[in-house]
Amino acid sequence: MIKKILDIFFFNTDFEKKLENTYKILENNDQIKEIYKLKEKLQNIRYNYKVEEIDNIFPKFDFDIYLSLNQFIYSRLVNKSLFTSKLMFAMALNKKFSFPLPKIYLKEISKKVKVNYFLSTIFFYLFVIIFFFYQFFLILKSFLFFFKRKKETKKIIEQN
Repeated sequence: MIKKILDIFFFNTDFEKKLENTYKILENNDQIKEIYKLKEKLQNIRYNYKVEEIDNIFPKFDFDIYLSLNQFIYSRLVNKSLFTSKLMFAMALNKKFSFPLPKIYLKEISKKVKVNYFLSTIFFYLFVIIFFFYQFFLILKSFLFFFKRKKETKKIIEQN
């Protein structure tokens, strides 16, 4: 539902015209490939933190929690059309870029465009909080559905 609201808000006819004009500006400045190179760099970012408690949670399974975190951030935030369009606007119009991403991603983006770290950090924490509650309610809904009283039927199935 939130995605539909965002699509209506961002991806309307005016937005498409702005995006076309932005694409033309980037094409004239030969910056289209830079967007794809930047997204590729963001895909390959790795956290270098080593926390013993987290590393020891799954010792038998060789589970890399940081790789999973990077994949989650890339798939949910970076690899979306909204991110690409915001990056295009920032590059073409020389505006500050703000998007809900962790600081390690923002540092890489700041090499290409100006970044509003304050707003981006606030947006990222809001995203984490909203996503947490959304997932919590989905789990709660599934849990309640599991214990919901089912309609009983008196049908008997005979086997021959």
